[in-house]
Amino acid sequence: MKKLQKNILLCFVLYSFLINAQSDKAALIWFDDVLGAKNSPLKSGANYDKLYRTGKGNHNFYLEDKFYLTNIQYNGQLYYDVLAKYDINSDNLVVKTNSGSIMIPRKNVSFFSIANKHNFYKIDNSFYAEAFKSKNITLLRSHVKEKIKTYKRDFVEYKFKPKIEYKVLFNDVLMDIDKKKKWILLFPEKEEEIDKFFSSYKKIFKTSKEEFFVNLIKYINN
Repeated sequence: MKKLQKNILLCFVLYSFLINAQSDKAALIWFDDVLGAKNSPLKSGANYDKLYRTGKGNHNFYLEDKFYLTNIQYNGQLYYDVLAKYDINSDNLVVKTNSGSIMIPRKNVSFFSIANKHNFYKIDNSFYAEAFKSKNITLLRSHVKEKIKTYKRDFVEYKFKPKIEYKVLFNDVLMDIDKKKKWILLFPEKEEEIDKFFSSYKKIFKTSKEEFFVNLIKYINN
């Protein structure tokens, strides 16, 4: 329990420190410097080829189907300005190299930041964005894409439909929170308050789940 919390905190602290300590950047291994090296850790992944035929404008990546400057913490080392994109269908990072693209092993990635503002942390072997953090509860956002298979006359086409799923990290346990009863299981002593909150803000729950969950966490902590 405490080990996971420490790992997440260490990852966040390390990244914050390195971003702000500009003088230390020169001491780090820059991706441009190691890209051509045969022993570069970031070249240890499998070659990546497009797996799915999709319609125009549709794809299986976070944001857009293009490479962004990304900071990646890989095997404890932070690499700056890696050209990468996040395949949210397979939950893996794809890195651009001189010879093509590779999918780097997820097990070795603990954190990455796309365009210096979209931060993802690995928890229970999946990547999550931190949506909100209180003194005892962390609301996590998981970006996923539902894969829909369509049969055309001469080929198969896939459509990826984006959606967001939410979980909370509480006492080092990752839990689903899509239903009221799951919140009550987490906080049985707050059953009356949780029931009242769900009844009062049904519309927000349907239209803006993140706002609903953030306000619920604040309400529980009052």
